[in-house]
Amino acid sequence: MTSRQAVHVLGRRKREAEISPGSRYRRRDAPYMVWEVIAAHAGTDGKPYVVLVNLSDPTWRKTLSLAELESGSQYIRLPRI
Repeated sequence: MTSRQAVHVLGRRKREAEISPGSRYRRRDAPYMVWEVIAAHAGTDGKPYVVLVNLSDPTWRKTLSLAELESGSQYIRLPRI
C-alpha cells in the first residue's frame, strides 16, 4: 500500500504511514503483546485490510481494516528496529 493523505476529524490533513509486512503494533490495553503485519489486501468491500500475527504465538492471527489500525484509538505503531 502506498502513502496517502487523509482528512483528520478536525479537518486537518494527516499523513498516513506506509504499511508493509514487518510493521509492528501493540494494543493500548495490552502493551506486552506485539502484533506484526504479515499481509495487506483489499477486501470485497474495496477497503484495505491487514493481517496481523501475534509474535509470541504465531498461531494467533487477526484481520483488521487499515483505517482501524491507523486510527490510533486501539493500536500504537512501534518504531522499526
